[in-house]
Amino acid sequence: MTEIPEEAEAKALHLQAAALRRVRNVGQARAELLGQAEEMLLKEVKPAVLAAARAGADRSRIRAEAHIGPRLLYKWLEEEGIPVRAKRPAKDRTKGE
Repeated sequence: MTEIPEEAEAKALHLQAAALRRVRNVGQARAELLGQAEEMLLKEVKPAVLAAARAGADRSRIRAEAHIGPRLLYKWLEEEGIPVRAKRPAKDRTKGE
């Protein structure tokens, strides 16, 4: 028996639906984990980072131990009113060419 075009289309749609269902499931799990990570970051990591900064710990070590980037660290410090040095101006890449 030969397959009619509608059957082939139905099979393709079934495969797409199954693939999209899997994407939705893993995407939903990822979103939940990211939400938990964000909550932990703000409720636990941020206060610990700020306490270390107030205690005078080296900021590079704070970043390394907290596994955060410099932008986030300095954002938190500025929000808390902890002094940070001015950002260096970007290098002019047009010179020397």
